[in-house]
Amino acid sequence: MFQPKLDEADLSDSPKLARMDDPSRSLEDRARSYLDANCSQCHRPTGTVAGFDARYDTPLTKQSLVGGRVLIDEGH
Repeated sequence: MFQPKLDEADLSDSPKLARMDDPSRSLEDRARSYLDANCSQCHRPTGTVAGFDARYDTPLTKQSLVGGRVLIDEGH
């Protein structure tokens, strides 16, 4: 599936999303990891509802998490 083939030994050095209950990771890191794992499939550029970018690898200052456009306000 991957070319070149992945080496198992190299995977331990790869970046990982943070678990929500991991006190060794910052609250920001845990929250951004949650958004990436649960929201980024749709909330990304060209996504179905892309008012913000929930991908972890997008710099926080470019995610539009605060003050981003509201695409669907549901009349509120």
